[in-house]
Amino acid sequence: MAEVFIDSRNLVKILREIEQPFAEAEGDSESAGQYDGLPAILVFYPSKYYLGEPPKKFGEGEYPSGKLPVLGCNCGEMDCNPFLAHISVSETTITCSKFENLYYPTWTYEQLGRLVFEKTQYESALKSHVPVKFEKQSLWRRIRNRRTKPSI
Repeated sequence: MAEVFIDSRNLVKILREIEQPFAEAEGDSESAGQYDGLPAILVFYPSKYYLGEPPKKFGEGEYPSGKLPVLGCNCGEMDCNPFLAHISVSETTITCSKFENLYYPTWTYEQLGRLVFEKTQYESALKSHVPVKFEKQSLWRRIRNRRTKPSI
C-alpha cells in the first residue's frame, strides 16, 4: 500500500486528528482515521491516478464529480470508507481540495484547506516508489494564511 505524507506527517494520522471530534460526538471514537493507502500499482508511476486520471474502468459514476479516493479503508477494500479529494493539475502545481468521506457526510475537512504542491516534486514522489512524501510549497502557506476555505 502507498502511504501518503504531507510535510512529513502521515495523512492517515492527520485525518484521525481532524475526524476525532466528529467521531466522539457520534459516540464512536474508533471510527476516526480508519484509512490505509491505496495499492502501489494504482498510484505510482506510470499510473496517473494521483494526477487525477483514474483507469478508464475505475469508479465511473461511483464518486462525486471529479473526486477520487486518495485513501481507502483500513479493511483493505478501497470502496469501503474511502477518503475523497478533487485533484487538479496546472502547468506548475497539483492541487488537492474538496475533501470528503461519503460515509460520514457531516464530517468536514476545512482544516486541510486546499493542498497545493509543486508539480515537479509531486511527480518525482510518484516515480520514486517509496512512501509518497509531498511537501507543500510556499503558495499553500500563503493560501492558508489568508484563511481561504475550499469551495465544496
